[in-house]
Amino acid sequence: MSATKHTGQACDIVFVNPYFVEQEKTACKDLDVYPPIGILYLASAISDAGFSVGVIDGTFKTPDSVLNEVSRKSASLIGITANIITRNRALEILRHAKSCGFPVLVGGPDPSTVPDLYLETGAEVVFIGEGESAIIEYLEWRKNQETKSKSIDFDLLQIPGIQAIPGKPCASPRPQIPDLSSLIRPDYSLVDIRSYLDFATRHKGFSIMPLLSARGCPFPCTWCAKPVFGSNYRAREPMEFVDEIEHIVSDYKPDRFRILDDVFTLEKDRTIGIAREIRRRNLSIEFECLSRIDCLDDEMLSELKASGCYRIWCGVESGSEKVLQAMRKNVSVDKIKEVARLIHKHEIEMACFFLAGYPGESREDI
Repeated sequence: MSATKHTGQACDIVFVNPYFVEQEKTACKDLDVYPPIGILYLASAISDAGFSVGVIDGTFKTPDSVLNEVSRKSASLIGITANIITRNRALEILRHAKSCGFPVLVGGPDPSTVPDLYLETGAEVVFIGEGESAIIEYLEWRKNQETKSKSIDFDLLQIPGIQAIPGKPCASPRPQIPDLSSLIRPDYSLVDIRSYLDFATRHKGFSIMPLLSARGCPFPCTWCAKPVFGSNYRAREPMEFVDEIEHIVSDYKPDRFRILDDVFTLEKDRTIGIAREIRRRNLSIEFECLSRIDCLDDEMLSELKASGCYRIWCGVESGSEKVLQAMRKNVSVDKIKEVARLIHKHEIEMACFFLAGYPGESREDI
C-alpha cells in the first residue's frame, strides 16, 4: 500500500498497539485478550504532563487498516510498543510510519532487549525499561529544541533509559518508579473497551479486565527475563488499588478481573489487606492472579477465596527436582504438591505454567 504524508493539527504522540487478534482466531476461545494496559499507563502520564496523546489499537483491526490509520494520523510522533510475539508487526509499522515522515519511538520488552534491531529499522529512540518518566523527559527535551538537526543532540543521549544510536547503550539505566501509587491510572477512554468485554464474553463466557498492583519480581529464576519492570519489587497501596477496582466495576462492570502482577501474593500482609478491603467495600467480584508456590499458605488462600479469587496461576515449571534446582526455583516437588492440596482445599482453581526442554532436561525428567 502507498504511504501518504501526515497533515493537520497534530497530537504530540500517537501510540500504536501492534497486536492483532485475527492472527490467532483459531485459538480465540483460549485467548486472554486485554486492553494494552502498558500503553494506557504511558498515555495517562503523558496527558497529565500536559501533552496530547492518542492510541491506534490494532487488537480488533487488520494490519492493513492500522497502516492506513497511521498514514492518515496527525501526530508529531508515533510510539510503538512490542514484545517478542508482536515484533514482526511492530517492525512493519515502524518502517511504514518512517516512510510517512513520522519520527518513531519504541519501547516495551522486546525493544528493551534488542534495541539495536529497532534503531537500525528506523526508530529515533528506544526506551529501555519503564517508560513513564523517560518519555515525559524526552517530550520535554523535544519541546525545548529550537532548531532541527540531523545529528543526535548530546543532551538527548544523557537522558537515562534512552538509547538513540545502534551499538551505543543508554548513558545510564532509568531509575525505577518507587511509588506506583503515584502513577495516573490507565486511560481506558482511549480504546474501545466494549469490544474487549464483548470479545471475552463471546469466546469465554465472561468479560474480564486487567489490573496491575505491583511491578518487578525479586526471584532469581534462571530462564526469566525482566527487561521492563526488573527485579525490584514495588507495590501499590492496598486502599489505592482497591479504589481502582471499585472505579472499574462502576464504569465498565466486567464479570471478572485478571491481576497481572508477576507474584500478586509476594507480601502476605498486603495481599490479605487487599482481600479484606474488597470485602469491606462489599465488592462482589471474581478475580484470578499469578503466584509462586512458596508465596501461598492456608491463611492467605482463605482470605483470597473469601474476596472472590477463583483461580491462581502458579509457576510450577517442572516436576523434576533436578530441573527445579537448575532453574533456581528454590521450591521442591513435595512443596508443590502440598500447596496444590491447599489450593484445592479452598476450592480455588489451580492453573500451572510448565517449561519443557530446559537445558539438561531429559525425557525422564519430563
